[in-house]
Amino acid sequence: MHTTHERPNHSRPGALLFVVSWLFGNAAFALASHGTGNEFAAAVWFWLCCGVWWAGFRLGGLESSLGTGLAMGALGLWVLDAVLYGLSFSPPWGDLFLWASALGIVTLVLSMWIVQKRAEHFDASSGTS
Repeated sequence: MHTTHERPNHSRPGALLFVVSWLFGNAAFALASHGTGNEFAAAVWFWLCCGVWWAGFRLGGLESSLGTGLAMGALGLWVLDAVLYGLSFSPPWGDLFLWASALGIVTLVLSMWIVQKRAEHFDASSGTS
């Protein structure tokens, strides 16, 4: 007897996690922009939001067009936030939060790319499409 193990559809909770991570990620940018030594706390907060975004991705949030739009929208708005945040300093190179948020965004994009490439490789090697 052959049983197939289909992955359950978790696209709605994944999409919800994208929205939650985006909202709280924006709060981290707001916290950092107030200055007064909040950069470290904002960086930790932003990295937690990146973890929530990653959980949404791993739950299958990209399996629906809504989830894909929310995920890419959150990343795009975070990039815009980071650029605007960086432009508010002269020079921005020494700001901890700017580097931490940029590293978080790049880490998410690269991790997403690696996971998708592995899945494509696995599908190609197992003969499924």
